[in-house]
Amino acid sequence: TDVGNEKNILPVEKAECTFPMALNLGSEDRGISRLSRENSDFLVKIDINKELDSINVSVAAGIIFYEINKRLKNVK
Repeated sequence: TDVGNEKNILPVEKAECTFPMALNLGSEDRGISRLSRENSDFLVKIDINKELDSINVSVAAGIIFYEINKRLKNVK
């Protein structure tokens, strides 16, 4: 996950979830490191209200795990 507005960052609800998978969660203010960004298959972001600067990384993890779980339920 990352906080940037780059074109190659997908909204989390549009990202393809395939396994095996590893999640690299960035910090609230800086996102992920440059090396992590460069070595990732893809980046996702959580669209939030523009009045919020960022959300806590544990909240972001919960949102992402919810999206993954929702997709897994649809596969069965």
